[in-house]
Amino acid sequence: MSPSPEGSTTTPARSTRPFSTPCPKSAASARAGGYDNLAELFTSQALPGIGASLGLDRLLAAMEELGMIEKVRTPAPVFIPYFDEDRLHDYLRLASALRASGIGVEVFPEPKRLGQQLKYADRRGFRLALIAGTSEFESGTCQLKDLAAGTQEDVALTAGCEVLVAAVKKAAGLKCRGGLAIHFRNDVRVPPMM
Repeated sequence: MSPSPEGSTTTPARSTRPFSTPCPKSAASARAGGYDNLAELFTSQALPGIGASLGLDRLLAAMEELGMIEKVRTPAPVFIPYFDEDRLHDYLRLASALRASGIGVEVFPEPKRLGQQLKYADRRGFRLALIAGTSEFESGTCQLKDLAAGTQEDVALTAGCEVLVAAVKKAAGLKCRGGLAIHFRNDVRVPPMM
């Protein structure tokens, strides 16, 4: 018997069987077996049980080693820098509208200088950055910057998110779906995308 974290004792596994990956460097990625009196902490009855576990991290490591997982630095093509502290909700609304169209987006988690965030985006491998500050939100535009090519274009927000989605779709070569309205604090209503 071995002590459990609560100080009681549990009966060790009757038998367990590891399942291994075809990777020589990886340990077992799954284990299953029968356990005597598995539920003794929860009941006064002697209840044997069976169980299984999957080591997801080991499985993913093995799949990566076998070349079954494509190596990417970021799964999202669009990065939204958060540099205007008073506009967090607007950044999140933009991200939500793009996500509703099937476009992966990451919003930087804290307000920092734009230059620092664009360096981060470049290191992480983002394809596009959607840049908007107070003046852009008030004028109903944003900048869509192609980080690889170093080019940028102004995209209208007031004409509806479908303009923004179409620009991102074109720049990233993505197919999108849609259907979300967003509202900015200066009461510019962006109609739903269809």
